[in-house]
Amino acid sequence: MQSITNVQFPTLSLGSKGEYVKFLQEIFHNRDYDSSARIDGIFGPRTEATVKEFQRNRYLKVDGIVGPATWNALLSEYSTSFPTLRRGSTDSNTGGYVTVLQERLNLLSYPVAIDGIFGPKTENAVKKFQKDRGFPVDGIVGPRTWNGLYPLEFK
Repeated sequence: MQSITNVQFPTLSLGSKGEYVKFLQEIFHNRDYDSSARIDGIFGPRTEATVKEFQRNRYLKVDGIVGPATWNALLSEYSTSFPTLRRGSTDSNTGGYVTVLQERLNLLSYPVAIDGIFGPKTENAVKKFQKDRGFPVDGIVGPRTWNGLYPLEFK
């Protein structure tokens, strides 16, 4: 497994299953690399083909395996596109990013319901995350908090 700060990102390939595959598929879906694919957490031939296309377009080694270089490319591109979220934001007015935030908070052990609504519980989880990372605690998810949620460099 590769480590990004204190988050573990496993190497993914054909046959992999689970939350990280689902997260990978969400990145592809939200960035329109494969917006019609199912987000099912199963790294099948379609996910592999999308990974290879992504790698080819970014001049990475085209092997269909999501290792450190591919994670870095995905996360650096993905995190720069996040909108600012705050209490009252919803999936319908952010293009699904509240769910992305809630899923990420859960992966990082800040449990919240994944309902696409940035309510008081999501705000409290964001504030706890910000406090734990030494960020200004305002409950608003802007560029600094997004970059904390999705650090860009493997260590």
